Amino acid sequence: MKLFFRKSIKPFAFVAVAGVLAAAAHAQTSCGSICQYYAQQAYNSVKASSAQQMTTYCNTLTDPNAKSACLASVPAYSEAQAQAAYTQTANQCGQTCHG
Repeated sequence: MKLFFRKSIKPFAFVAVAGVLAAAAHAQTSCGSICQYYAQQAYNSVKASSAQQMTTYCNTLTDPNAKSACLASVPAYSEAQAQAAYTQTANQCGQTCHG
């Protein structure tokens, strides 16, 4: 009886493990898509708003050289802010998403 019991359990254990792995893979795929979407939305929003805010600030400068240098730094600044927002959003989403 013991031998029969052990042999009959193994296929069910395999099916259970396979089911858990499949569910985890689905959740990871689903979460990955969702998190990528929200991270991209954060990136786009932060890039636009930080560029606008920095440009507005630069335009208040009265020294032409300072203003020119400030405006030249806007693309790099807004890109850095957007990348940080993307990373933070993707990480937070990945930690909380359960598919």
